[in-house]
Amino acid sequence: MSKIDSIRQAITVLGRHQLRRLAQLLFYSNLSGDSSPLLQLEVSRGRLMELAASKFKASTKDFQEKAFMVGIFSLLEVLLSAPMSDILHSVNLNPIVHEALEHRSGSLGRLLIWVESLEKNAPNLLFELKHIPNKEIAMLTVDAFLWTTEWISHLESASEIEDAESPYQHRS
Repeated sequence: MSKIDSIRQAITVLGRHQLRRLAQLLFYSNLSGDSSPLLQLEVSRGRLMELAASKFKASTKDFQEKAFMVGIFSLLEVLLSAPMSDILHSVNLNPIVHEALEHRSGSLGRLLIWVESLEKNAPNLLFELKHIPNKEIAMLTVDAFLWTTEWISHLESASEIEDAESPYQHRS
């Protein structure tokens, strides 16, 4: 595999979707400063929402991307120690994402409530997913956890590389 030397090449190799996801995740990792449990929860929540959204009968890639975004943004008020409504008024989000985060409304809001209930080990029945057997839901949860573990591992590896002293740094 050749080295990526430009943004254009990165977009070609990774695709806009993957670059957008990477940017979102790096943004949150920089806010939290490390691979904290909160970061792990928000990444896992985003991935589980994306995977579950793919099981909706009328699902599209766009809907799945929005589900991922709602999942990782859903813990912003904890991360930033500010009310969600204040945070949402300072960013220009898609109205569907905004409503899901602020009011837990619409399909994405209901999906977020469902994922939060799974995290509390008290799952709600979600109409859009009633056709999915419990075993498959459990597999989605495991897949999200494994994906998150792999992503956190990559994040920590990248952090170790950044922390290594550059041979060009001035030593005092």
